[in-house]
Amino acid sequence: VDALNDPLKAVECYAKALPLVDDPTELCHKIGFAYASADDDENASRWFAQAHHHTPPHAPTFLEVAKLNMRSERFDDALAYFDTAWAHHVMDTGMFGGPSPHFQALVLMNQARIRLIHLDRVDDGLAGLRSLIADMGDLQRGRILAKELIDAGKPAVASRVLEAVLAEAPKDKEALALRKSLKR
Repeated sequence: VDALNDPLKAVECYAKALPLVDDPTELCHKIGFAYASADDDENASRWFAQAHHHTPPHAPTFLEVAKLNMRSERFDDALAYFDTAWAHHVMDTGMFGGPSPHFQALVLMNQARIRLIHLDRVDDGLAGLRSLIADMGDLQRGRILAKELIDAGKPAVASRVLEAVLAEAPKDKEALALRKSLKR
């Protein structure tokens, strides 16, 4: 139970299991994830590299490396890693029911976050966000991103995000309330 709440305890458990598996990719990834959860990006990077050493196209590891790049404010690198994560995920799942909507939502949300909040690539960010909202019906992530933009001091961009949410759900109470708060 301690390992569930303490990432470094999880590292210990995963490390003990490493000699017991034929392919250590998933365990290396999980160790990297645990280190990332403990804000130890150096060890996280090292273990993600080990996961890629064993399985170079491991999509979840590309996703986590993208997040590390975001934390380190290497936003263009993060975008490239998100693209790579998505490409490998699509290839990996093509014969097994297709890509996971959750994985796609993580990629699209983080790419929109980078473009809208950090790089001021508003049109590109809104295009990705519209795909998330319109194609996937994920209004909640749109509202979350609008709140993050408000907190980042970007009310004009937040307003455009809310318009995208309201274009799909004109009576969305939370989006309407956020838009009203922007007009004050």
